[in-house]
Amino acid sequence: MKKHYAEELSLHSLAAQFGYSPEHLSRMFQKYAFMNYKYYLSSIRLEHAMEEMQTGEKTLSEIAVSVGFSDSRAMAKAFVKHFGMLPSEYLKISKK
Repeated sequence: MKKHYAEELSLHSLAAQFGYSPEHLSRMFQKYAFMNYKYYLSSIRLEHAMEEMQTGEKTLSEIAVSVGFSDSRAMAKAFVKHFGMLPSEYLKISKK
């Protein structure tokens, strides 16, 4: 997942790749990672998004798509869930 974070990675496709049911893989994530699959994937994508935001070379929309989110709104929603602020607010704080 850490190598292919920018690709479409559904729970169903990942489970099929390893020969598990989606339900079983979901339970395994919760048990061993202490978070659900979607949250884990989001956290990987956001980590890479934050790195790209620091360079200032791309817009937030470009970053969102390049790290695997469907659009900037999806990234903003995940960002708020993880960090309690919008990506634009994070950029203002990090530039100071």
